[in-house]
Amino acid sequence: MTETTLLANGAAGFLAGSIASLSTQPFDLVKTRMQLTPSGYPNIFDAFRKIVTEDGISGLYRGSVPRLLRKTLSSAITWTVYEELRK
Repeated sequence: MTETTLLANGAAGFLAGSIASLSTQPFDLVKTRMQLTPSGYPNIFDAFRKIVTEDGISGLYRGSVPRLLRKTLSSAITWTVYEELRK
């Protein structure tokens, strides 16, 4: 296995993890808020509306940096190991 292939697999995993994390972050934030304060967020639509009203659209991405660090590295390692074992 060449170094280039390992790097390409790692980069692909990193990119996939980044896209997945950023696209699911708002839903994960809403889920967490609803679990922590069920009386403050009676349903998913009210939760989204309240978060956007109070914090703006960027509020939906609060906490995304730690999640990105964890998920992207995990995806890069998993993808690379999987591709190596598949061969």
